[in-house]
Amino acid sequence: MNRHIVFAVLASVALGACAQERGITNPIALSAAAFADQVSCPSGGTPASGSRIAGGVEVDGTCILDGVTVNGGITVDSGGHLQFTSSTVNGGISVLGCGELDVNATTNGVGAPTGTTATINGGIVLQASAACTSPALSDADILTAQIHGELSVTGNYRRGVAPVICGNAITGDVRVDNLATVAPAKFYIGDPDFGGCTGNTITGALSVSNSSLLEVESNTVGGSVLLSGSTLGLSENTIGGSLQCSNGTVFLPADHGESSGNTVHGANSC
Repeated sequence: MNRHIVFAVLASVALGACAQERGITNPIALSAAAFADQVSCPSGGTPASGSRIAGGVEVDGTCILDGVTVNGGITVDSGGHLQFTSSTVNGGISVLGCGELDVNATTNGVGAPTGTTATINGGIVLQASAACTSPALSDADILTAQIHGELSVTGNYRRGVAPVICGNAITGDVRVDNLATVAPAKFYIGDPDFGGCTGNTITGALSVSNSSLLEVESNTVGGSVLLSGSTLGLSENTIGGSLQCSNGTVFLPADHGESSGNTVHGANSC
């Protein structure tokens, strides 16, 4: 067995026994040296601020990574809740159905901004499911991050969940496929009138297909916006490429008094 793994296991057992004896219920926090290899958080311990993890992180409960560098990517399991603040991941973040991701926001369904920043190298994949057993849920609050890679979203969000993507710099495409939310909640990709969800800067294209109840507002998109078979709000965006609508795409009316138009520098078929 790798000596780093042995160290992590022994340290976790020792600290866990000590915490139990003293009646401490907070998650175990281990030193940076204990996390040279892959980590399961929180079941294998919560990496302390300043930790560098070489083999990736699997999130199997409520895991708060603050001031941590992760190489090898992060996977949020069904039932996992990740709060990712002031941290960097190389390898991207993948969220399975009934998993929750909060970047620069508090987790467990709260989503309050933390005022921090984070860097995700490798993009984000969100797979949602409405068939979750509490306390598991699919939700996402992604705020003020540097995202280098594609951000993709698919699946169904249950009633009352309104995921948000706000104020991020996304170097890559944003792709939304087969997504659904339940009214009156929507999936927000920018909307300053909804809880101050500032628009995102997207260097690539934005594509939305077979999806319903999105709000896409006040973003800057360097490429084209491609919409197919979807129902969404689209307003006050600046689009460097073209705007294309197909397969019966329907625009929702503006709901906060904002302009319903967009600035489109290329062709507009909508």
